[in-house]
Amino acid sequence: MPDPVTVLAQLGGHAPTSRLVERVGRASVRAALASGEIARVRPRHVALSGLDGAQLAAARVNGALSHSSALLAVGIPVLDPPPRPHVTVDRSRKIAPDRRHGMRLHWGSVSGAEAGVLPPTIAAVGCAVALPFPDALAAADGVLRAGVDRSDLEAAARGWPRTGRSRALEVVRLASPLAANPFESALRALSIEAVGERFRPQVTVSVGGHRFRPDLVDPELRIVAEADSHEFHTSKAAIVRDCHRYDELTLGGWTVLRFAWLHVMRDQEWCRDVLRRAVRRASGS
Repeated sequence: MPDPVTVLAQLGGHAPTSRLVERVGRASVRAALASGEIARVRPRHVALSGLDGAQLAAARVNGALSHSSALLAVGIPVLDPPPRPHVTVDRSRKIAPDRRHGMRLHWGSVSGAEAGVLPPTIAAVGCAVALPFPDALAAADGVLRAGVDRSDLEAAARGWPRTGRSRALEVVRLASPLAANPFESALRALSIEAVGERFRPQVTVSVGGHRFRPDLVDPELRIVAEADSHEFHTSKAAIVRDCHRYDELTLGGWTVLRFAWLHVMRDQEWCRDVLRRAVRRASGS
């Protein structure tokens, strides 16, 4: 007789009790409940005890973590972690309003979920459809940076329902694994919104006998845009390195734009305006 924990994992981490009983027998289910290996998450429904709070929330509505919540569950950073987990349930399900508390609910296919989490490709496409462009591009960039093949991400976008499919395909087209983190991805998204696809991520720039790889580069107009995060730019060594790079770039004839995390997250129109003004000045228009 199969092990109930193994079978429940194969079923996505949670399932109706009756379905698990069919596979492993009532005695095995009772024993797993008694040992704490599985737990009841609502009447007539069980889940793996190892699921975290967000996954248990998904299990309570027989759904799966999706969008940025699914990416976080598999260790892929996102731009703005959601205050409530994104949960997708089957399109045919009706969820009472009182059971939606504490989650952001979506309807779609959950057939590919493992342990109650949708695959990163589906999660990233969900972000492309439902979230603002900076969040969407950060999600797609993160999935590619994690090693997912672009063709798999494109296939997930092409398989999305008609509503949102064109947006998803465009986000996938623009995605790049070169961005070091979601912050850089978000700044690139703002640059695309402001001036189109002028800025490229992590291009090597040679100046003053030195080689640098700024976060974003417009090679034609000799503009660099840097995402100066508090996390990576506050040590003594980082400050010295940054000052050297910025000074050499400026003396080498490059325009250097620096954006803090709060600019990108809370003052996006200013960021877009700065990028537009820099391009206009450099191009003489």
